[in-house]
Amino acid sequence: MKIPKLKQGDAVEVIWIDTQTPKESGWMGAEEYTAFRSAPMKMRNIGIYREHDKEYLGLCGCMDVDGEETTLIMAIPLGCIKSIRRLV
Repeated sequence: MKIPKLKQGDAVEVIWIDTQTPKESGWMGAEEYTAFRSAPMKMRNIGIYREHDKEYLGLCGCMDVDGEETTLIMAIPLGCIKSIRRLV
């Protein structure tokens, strides 16, 4: 996923595919497995852009005005991201 030009502190919307686990962990036939596998969890996060590297996009939910302290952090694997949009 190519990351758009962002600066620390930008508000962003990230659409990404999360891992999933069935509610019941028992045996599953091929048809059930295919149906489960073909319906991935599509996630939407709104957050503050912190940074990214070759593997992860770093977001946080709250950042001090100097960009030194953050809370509610999240690292999303770049390979799972479908889109990133900077919010105004």
